[in-house]
Amino acid sequence: MAILASAIVVCAAATPTTRAITTAAAAAVTASLTPDSVSGVKGLRHTLTLAANLGSTGKLLGSYTAKLVWDSTVVRLDSVRSGSFGAPLVNYVSGAEVRLTQVNTSGLGGAPTLARVFYRFVNDTAGKRTVITPTFSELTASDFSNLLSDFSASGAVARVLAPQVFVGITPDSLRERVGFKPVLNLTADVSAAAGVALGSYAATVTWDSTIMRLDSARPGDFAAPQTNQPNAAELRLTSADALGRGGPPFSLARLYYRFVNDSFPKQTTLTLSVSEVHAAVTFADLLAGVVVKNGKAIIGGVLRGDIDVSGSVAALDAQLILQSVVGLSLPAGAGAVPHGDADCSTTLRARDAQIVLHFVVGNDVSQFCAGRIQ
Repeated sequence: MAILASAIVVCAAATPTTRAITTAAAAAVTASLTPDSVSGVKGLRHTLTLAANLGSTGKLLGSYTAKLVWDSTVVRLDSVRSGSFGAPLVNYVSGAEVRLTQVNTSGLGGAPTLARVFYRFVNDTAGKRTVITPTFSELTASDFSNLLSDFSASGAVARVLAPQVFVGITPDSLRERVGFKPVLNLTADVSAAAGVALGSYAATVTWDSTIMRLDSARPGDFAAPQTNQPNAAELRLTSADALGRGGPPFSLARLYYRFVNDSFPKQTTLTLSVSEVHAAVTFADLLAGVVVKNGKAIIGGVLRGDIDVSGSVAALDAQLILQSVVGLSLPAGAGAVPHGDADCSTTLRARDAQIVLHFVVGNDVSQFCAGRIQ
């Protein structure tokens, strides 16, 4: 018997003990603020929804009492409005606390919205944040059972963050012929900044004045800019609009240039710097969220076959090419080579006139360079 007992003891010691694995079960009833994260600049307003979710309890919500607290140096509460549960009775305790309560005698199941709360950012320090925390002191079902016994609530984070505003030169890359007159736009795109309208800006554009010169700056789709050109390679612009403009890309100003260099290829970067961007109405500083996009202008060559330098290839060019081949003089401003050199052979020949005529009527001369900028 002693031997048998010892064997039992040994077997028991050798058998691993089964451990209970426990996980935190989700609460049966929850409440939350949505969205759970908002960001903006001073003056921007966001709507948060306080809702309950009775899950699979089968209960109907009959009444609640809750409060929301936050850091009033970051956001302020503008108003509280009703949700599907009914308009709450509201007590604005302070700039950092509001209390809500309401009864629905019929009760609501599922996920009733208790209130919509409208917050406004009052701080312009980027990165400043606050948690908006909901707590419930009462949550009672229509059958008078206490729903707080298995309940959790989650809040939302409000963060001061300048929305992205894109400011750039469009088109951002342009390749054209000698003598071309580019029209470039200074554009803004506020579509990533919901609820924000651009109210004012100040910017500077610079370029290589040995490659192109500015003829004029004209209004785009925003208030007409005030401009100053301190030298041949720089333009300063600023403008303000009390109502502002938001949404998809729009032109702040149209810039009319002309190429002044006959050599090719030649390239200049249009470098854009932005020193001020403010929102309309709220005057919020948007500069921290500005993304700048420079432009590029290239003199790629001459328009081959365009011997009269008119900007297009026409039958007249074929006639002028033949005149040049036999030594007759060309009109003022015309250029025999490289302009009339439609096959890029570096020599002007009668064949170039033939190629131009085929190009004009749409025949395939793609093996040559007629109509191309090179």
